[in-house]
Amino acid sequence: MNWENAAMQMIVFCGVCALFAVLEDLVRARVLMCRAPALSARLTKAVRLLFAQTLVPQESAPFVFCALPAVAFTFVLSAFASAAQAGFDVFGAVFAIYGAALAFVLCGMVSSSRFALIGAARGLTRLCAVASVFSVLAAAIAVSARSPDFTAIQNAQRNIWFIVPHFPLFLIYMAGTLALTNICGGEREKEIARGVETEYAGAPYFVLRLTRLLAAVFLSVAGAYLFLGGGLSPFGKILENGGVWLAVKSAVLFAFVRLARDVVPVMKTGAFVKTAFTRVLPFCLFWLFASAGVCLMLTGGAP
Repeated sequence: MNWENAAMQMIVFCGVCALFAVLEDLVRARVLMCRAPALSARLTKAVRLLFAQTLVPQESAPFVFCALPAVAFTFVLSAFASAAQAGFDVFGAVFAIYGAALAFVLCGMVSSSRFALIGAARGLTRLCAVASVFSVLAAAIAVSARSPDFTAIQNAQRNIWFIVPHFPLFLIYMAGTLALTNICGGEREKEIARGVETEYAGAPYFVLRLTRLLAAVFLSVAGAYLFLGGGLSPFGKILENGGVWLAVKSAVLFAFVRLARDVVPVMKTGAFVKTAFTRVLPFCLFWLFASAGVCLMLTGGAP
């Protein structure tokens, strides 16, 4: 992937996401019977938040408190930078997102508020569950494509997208994406008291919000590669433009995550971890071995 195609994909992705964001605001305003916020109001709020005063708790180390949001942001940026290079594989993407989520969780552990500490403990527990499931899921897709490389995974879907044979894994992936983006507490007011962002304000808080947004974008792009054929056109060679189709598919998945955030109820940590380790993880392991067996039968055991 060269930088020209990456720039085109980003422009198309931002345009489609902006369209979905406007539709989301209109639907939400219609349901709540209120006025939809204007784009200028959103930009003004973001600028004010970026230049607001940063307050550091007395019991926390100032450098660590302010550096951890930057570390999480760096992990997400490294995922995007690596994805633009040839030979980037799905396990590298999973590792980068895990690093960002872990740094996000540590932000709550260095805070002095017990709400942030509780939120960090819950986030770390959920992260362990999601990491285990995502690792097996990524292995199952790599086995089906016979390579962990994103380009090879895309090319393996020329005849049929992996969302068809791996539809249960697609549902698990979208649920895991929603869990990862909300791993440290949601953006709704009732969840602020139990998130790691309790004592953050100003630029560090802006960086945390931006990190969560970019993580959702990257997971949407990865989901488009893993299950929707990446940049392959759904019409074969007709209207074939890899950058545009990848951006459109990623934007649709991103919009799904944004809408599901306000619809899907938040599971308690105990029920979430129990479901992940006793039901979802064994099912993914079964699917991994079943996928390997099917691939061996189709290829006759050839490497």
